[in-house]
Amino acid sequence: MPSEAGQHEAQAPADLKRSLLDTVQQAPATDRSEREEYLRAQGKLIRAAKRAARSELSVSRGEWRKHGWADTDVLSIEGVHDNVRRFHASELSRAQFVELFERPRMPTVITGLIEDWPAQERWTEQALLQRFGDHRFKVGSDDDGYGVRLKLEHFLAYLSDPEHRLDDSPLYIFDGTFADPKGQPGPGA
Repeated sequence: MPSEAGQHEAQAPADLKRSLLDTVQQAPATDRSEREEYLRAQGKLIRAAKRAARSELSVSRGEWRKHGWADTDVLSIEGVHDNVRRFHASELSRAQFVELFERPRMPTVITGLIEDWPAQERWTEQALLQRFGDHRFKVGSDDDGYGVRLKLEHFLAYLSDPEHRLDDSPLYIFDGTFADPKGQPGPGA
């Protein structure tokens, strides 16, 4: 259903608005029917996003995986010979990098650069879900070019569901307006 801005977003029933984190992971076992209802509603949201993003493919007839590309070796690196030199960041000074690679314009891969980044510990799926779970990210475009959006909590459910792992053309987050004051503001903005 198009919103005022022409973007599509399926809506969950109001009584099912609790986050996936609260509903699925923390709800007591007695809330099983509520969890099941939420998961059914979430599945409908994901299927609606798939239909909006790729209207030429039938979700119910399995056309999202008709080519079986997820089960092929199309992305296999077997037989690919990689002769690019690799160095750990601790093994190479700036001067050595300039002399060995920058000046002669030789490609290299430098590893170990993100080992001490705070994001290594702060950007876990759980932390992202808690912080951005209700934020709607663009996961595709409809036939008219408008953004198709899913909340992060629903997108993460899409990623973890074996039914969707075999999609030939999977949904993915590509949202250039995230936290952009002129676009859709990010959480806390």
